[in-house]
Amino acid sequence: MRSSADAAYSHGVSDLRELIRSSPAYRLLKPEQAARRRRIRELTREFVQPGSLVFDVGANRGEYSRLYTRLGARVVAVEPNPELAPLIKEVAPEAVVVTAAAGAEAGEADLWVGAGEGDSTLATDYRRILERDLHLSMRPVRVRVVTLDQLAAEHGDPDFVKIDVEGYEPEVLRGMSFRPPALSLEFHRSMLDRLARSLSVLEGYRFRVSLGNSFEWATGWLDEAALLAYAESLTDEKLFADVYATRP
Repeated sequence: MRSSADAAYSHGVSDLRELIRSSPAYRLLKPEQAARRRRIRELTREFVQPGSLVFDVGANRGEYSRLYTRLGARVVAVEPNPELAPLIKEVAPEAVVVTAAAGAEAGEADLWVGAGEGDSTLATDYRRILERDLHLSMRPVRVRVVTLDQLAAEHGDPDFVKIDVEGYEPEVLRGMSFRPPALSLEFHRSMLDRLARSLSVLEGYRFRVSLGNSFEWATGWLDEAALLAYAESLTDEKLFADVYATRP
């Protein structure tokens, strides 16, 4: 277990790293990285303002939780992997960390975990893709499951919900009866059926796509049918993208 001194040291290192990355020298020496960080902040600012309440579902190590807190938001970070959840406080100490998965119903489920930090999912079909295409060895870890409705009852209705749960998005959305002003969710080209199931519970929203980790808009605002047609036109089966949704 990490001591409080270790956590404080890690947080100090994180702050120093952030200061270096925001310096003019860093922008000169690392222009591509600096430009990417700027794109991330500019895109995110469209949905997250100071005082916003954000649910970061599938928080991993807390990179996005840190971004949201630095933009002045209050953050509830939801991460089921017991090896990753404790690390979130080191980069986003202001965030409330919930060590659990989000799903359609409260209870327990098997989280399938691979060797990489991003290789975990509750979706059995995505687990099979990882095992088949990437030859990953996946092991089950029993985790707690909460619903977004439960989180909203405890922390309030969020202004923005980020969902990055490796194919489990439809189940997460089924546990959300409220309608946030904005949200984002990841989709994989190899699992368009799951994108269609996710969109089916987001009636009345409009959608926009950012491909991969570009943090640049690949489309204008689309309705559900146009978004599905665009997703089907993508030819790379390994492609993933983020869909941002707002209520007009």
